[in-house]
Amino acid sequence: MVRSPIPPAAYVPHALVTMGGSLGTAPNAEIWVCGVRVVEGAQGFLTNPQAYVDAVQAGVSAWFTTNPGSRNLAAMRNDATLQWLKAANIGSDGKYHAGDPVGQHNYSPAIVGPLNPGMPPFVTLALSWTTPLTRGVGSHGRIYPPVAVAASTSGILPTTGFLLADYATLGVTLIRALNQTAAGTYGHSVTCSVITRQGGKIPGGGAPITGCRVGSIVDVQRRRKDKLRDTYVGTTV
Repeated sequence: MVRSPIPPAAYVPHALVTMGGSLGTAPNAEIWVCGVRVVEGAQGFLTNPQAYVDAVQAGVSAWFTTNPGSRNLAAMRNDATLQWLKAANIGSDGKYHAGDPVGQHNYSPAIVGPLNPGMPPFVTLALSWTTPLTRGVGSHGRIYPPVAVAASTSGILPTTGFLLADYATLGVTLIRALNQTAAGTYGHSVTCSVITRQGGKIPGGGAPITGCRVGSIVDVQRRRKDKLRDTYVGTTV
């Protein structure tokens, strides 16, 4: 008996908001990109992606330059820049929704992070999103923005004090900048969400982002690290 192939699960209508810029200095400068998915009202798609980007671009700029907390240690690196912000509706196949315009804002001049980094560019922290779901597919999400990770000889940041909480506040600041209410500048309700295919465990395929948490162990982005090339210096016996 020939079985019919199982059709791929579909995504619910939503939009992908991406932002990016440069990271590091020449000759090892790279491009960083992060993305957060958003849902507008009951329809999912953004009514007007360009109007949405225009409404949130100032808040995203402020997020990139903010330095929360009394110790001023949790912020973006000053060798990283924010150069653009984009929003695009995503169809059931996970690709750009055909025929819908893409909204984009280019920051000119580029926005520069405020803090001297304590670690090289390939060391970062994950800002992990929490939702009303405690476990399972689509219950959490994460991004790796170019944060200035505090110096640590062990690779483990202290859990005492306010440092990790300040990093988490940095994540919440971004979510608040992207969320919109009907009474706001954009004029429609928009909620940052973790989106998965409807074949997952999330009823309807999405869950709103309700918080941010940050782990104490620093992350090494090996792709960036592996692109570096050693320069050897030696001497004779």
